[in-house]
Amino acid sequence: MDDQTSNKDPQSRGVTSHNNPVGDASGAELEDRRSVNNLPNRGSTGGGPPSVPGSSGGTETGRSVEVSRPTNVALSQMLALAEHAGEEPFGDGVVSILSAPIEDTIVDIRPDGLIYVSHNHYRDRLDQAFGVGGWALIPLDRPAIKDNRVVYWGFLKAHGQYIADAVGGASYYPNNRQGSYDNSVEAAKSDCLVRCCKALPLYRQCWDRDYSDWWKATYAVARQQRSGRGEIETIWTKKPEYRRGINSYLPKLKEITPPEAGPEDDIPDFAADAREED
Repeated sequence: MDDQTSNKDPQSRGVTSHNNPVGDASGAELEDRRSVNNLPNRGSTGGGPPSVPGSSGGTETGRSVEVSRPTNVALSQMLALAEHAGEEPFGDGVVSILSAPIEDTIVDIRPDGLIYVSHNHYRDRLDQAFGVGGWALIPLDRPAIKDNRVVYWGFLKAHGQYIADAVGGASYYPNNRQGSYDNSVEAAKSDCLVRCCKALPLYRQCWDRDYSDWWKATYAVARQQRSGRGEIETIWTKKPEYRRGINSYLPKLKEITPPEAGPEDDIPDFAADAREED
């Protein structure tokens, strides 16, 4: 997660994230922002939201940059829902699911030492709280390419209520055969979802400095290595005994693995089979 440094930012239901290009204004002030940012007024079909933050809107240093055109329907829906954000709290059942204690073992760590929870756990928790089909991440723009990054702007809604909007990003290098545009878009979309979820009481420990320090001391290990530039850098990894992988499934594998074959059973006796056919 890119903004670990904002670990103490207070988040509450209905409060927009820091990446929100529209902001949390309402009424006349919001109408003024629509005019300044070339946003459509209520009921209008023309115009559109500003480009994804950081996009150039054309070409940059002679290189073509993909700039998307917004979907006015999605933007209008978000603005309509945002004006009523914070008016109706979710029920106790939803809140208890979202705020359930974090499982320390599902937390992972990046090489630079920032801890995170994978997007699939966020999706699972949202399914449990709101039901499958009870929440959605709505794209507000086509994915755009900027400085070897794919950015994705979208907003999260659940049970018909606005949660937050954010811009997610992922690395994209067209000349890298190991990467692809579609995978980068999916990664940016997942990053957008995680950022939107900061407005919910969901895995907030990842932005808590005390929890991060405790988790790293318990579940991670740091090692020094020399980078390609000859500099000494610290690389963080999760301790092997806490990694989710084949070790998590060994007990199940032992239950279904047949007993080892004896020496005579290892190699089929094709000559014996031929004699029986004769």
